[in-house]
Amino acid sequence: MAPTFDRLHPDPRLIGRDLDKIFVNVDPRRMLYAWGRLFYDYFGGRVIPQTEHRVLLTFAPTAYDVYDYRDAEEWLQKEEDNWLKETSRDGQSAQAVGGGSEAAVGTAFGFWLFPVYAFGALPENPNHGFRSEGPRTMDLKENWPELALLNLP
Repeated sequence: MAPTFDRLHPDPRLIGRDLDKIFVNVDPRRMLYAWGRLFYDYFGGRVIPQTEHRVLLTFAPTAYDVYDYRDAEEWLQKEEDNWLKETSRDGQSAQAVGGGSEAAVGTAFGFWLFPVYAFGALPENPNHGFRSEGPRTMDLKENWPELALLNLP
């Protein structure tokens, strides 16, 4: 069965503090620029697509797959246990800045959708040069994303 998602626009969670430090491993505009250049060259610039693109950003937990509600609960419990272990001192749970795990943004199984322009401008003409930027941390709080929330069986 193919996964299904509910699109929430905008993400209703209080994610503002998280949006100012988003790690982007690859410039998401690179593929869009390459596709635009191919399209431009093939049609000789006579056809201008009116497609609205979005950039999908997600975090994939390493060595753990989530297929259903039970898997999600197990993963969340492991994350909570790890968080408590990392923030404890001598067996006592430390109080984290901002209120600890209770104050953290609720976990969502899904992905964010950002407008392409959140990552910078693309050249008007695909034949004008484009320089892809390498891995970096970006401040995306001016572009609050949609949340595509996974429907877990």
